[in-house]
Amino acid sequence: MSRILLTLLILSFLIFPYTEQITYTNIDNTLLDIEQILETIYELSKEEYKGRLAGTKGNHLTQEYIIKQYETIGLIPAQEEYKQPFTHKVIHTHAPAHLKTDQKEYTWLVDFKVRTIWPGSKINGISIGSPHLLTKEDLDNPNLKDHILLIDTPLLEELGLDPLITRILYTRMNPSGIILNIDNRNSGHYIVSRSIRNQELIQFKDTGPIIMYVTKQTFQELTQAQEIHMEARYTLEEVTSHNLIGYIPGTNQEEYIIISAHYDHVGDNKNGTYNPGALDNASGVAALLEIARILKTNHQQPEKTIIFITFDAEEVGLLGSKHYTENPIFPLKNTTVINLDMLGSKLPLSLEGFNNDLQKTLATYAQKLEIPTTYRGEVRSDSLPFHEKGIPAITIIHYDRTYLHTINDLPEHIDKDSLKQAIQLILYYLDKEAYSTNDNSEHN
Repeated sequence: MSRILLTLLILSFLIFPYTEQITYTNIDNTLLDIEQILETIYELSKEEYKGRLAGTKGNHLTQEYIIKQYETIGLIPAQEEYKQPFTHKVIHTHAPAHLKTDQKEYTWLVDFKVRTIWPGSKINGISIGSPHLLTKEDLDNPNLKDHILLIDTPLLEELGLDPLITRILYTRMNPSGIILNIDNRNSGHYIVSRSIRNQELIQFKDTGPIIMYVTKQTFQELTQAQEIHMEARYTLEEVTSHNLIGYIPGTNQEEYIIISAHYDHVGDNKNGTYNPGALDNASGVAALLEIARILKTNHQQPEKTIIFITFDAEEVGLLGSKHYTENPIFPLKNTTVINLDMLGSKLPLSLEGFNNDLQKTLATYAQKLEIPTTYRGEVRSDSLPFHEKGIPAITIIHYDRTYLHTINDLPEHIDKDSLKQAIQLILYYLDKEAYSTNDNSEHN
């Protein structure tokens, strides 16, 4: 080789450096239709679904929509039908909450929200009392009975929110109400806390205090009030929910990949507004349906059986995924779970797991695809019950709390590029991990 030719070759590598070729061997990733995904997100965010809270008419309409999509795609029902029913309790809103003084009435979901997560509190009724700014010295003071306790940020930070509220509820203080200086606008409209995983623990008391959290300005104004009026109109009801399960059979009947997403959200506010839940989690459902459609349109049978589950009742304690792990239709052994939640924010894609091989594999594939990822170390979605059973599981999520559980979680806030990247990552994983590299000639 001449010196001139060698020099030109070296220069070509410097100008056009070698990069690893990204190839999908088994899946045609060009089938991905981002507009189809957005259409599903817009559909499930409509007012007719009323926020998709478990046990409501809007939730049932969501089930019907997803089942029609399963049928159109051609997924096989996991049993005689796609539905896996289970019963549980859920808190329903029946009327707007109220917070007022003799000087002012505050706006629900703007100035304040009701906390319905603590057993021993009151979620239906009225509480009236004079305000008292709580201090450490006041704890266990029976003379504060029937007062409205105002708890400021420093005391919350020093003693911890849950320990402090639990101490108040289970001592002789017996306040009429509790108001927390926590900016409700950034905390989400929680119908019931995910931390209440044991349904039997949800015991509310008609004699307990109503608990609210308010903006800083509202809190300061309440410290000057003579009397505070609090009202909440929730009930705890038993309902039947459904996981929706379809699958694509693999040539290997002993290995499974579950792709999951929850379809429920936090419902109707009964004040003329509802919580659309576009990011949380119409986006995950839309992504799941598009992945299923691509795999079926692709007309190539995977080696591993791919199961698609849309879970119900995630927002009220991961109850759908918990029910499935306790009543699996497919063997949990040799199963891997990729859960989709909140896809379509400009935040880095978070791979939430427990430092398992699945998480490392997805991180490696994301790096190849040049998709920015992070790891928060928190898992509060439907992958958690699987992990607790020893099953490799991960939640892929853009954990953006900007509009979480509010009336502003709208489809127009979805970032198409981020959503597309997340789906491409899952397709790439399936391409490399779900299909045989030896014989791809069989069709489904």
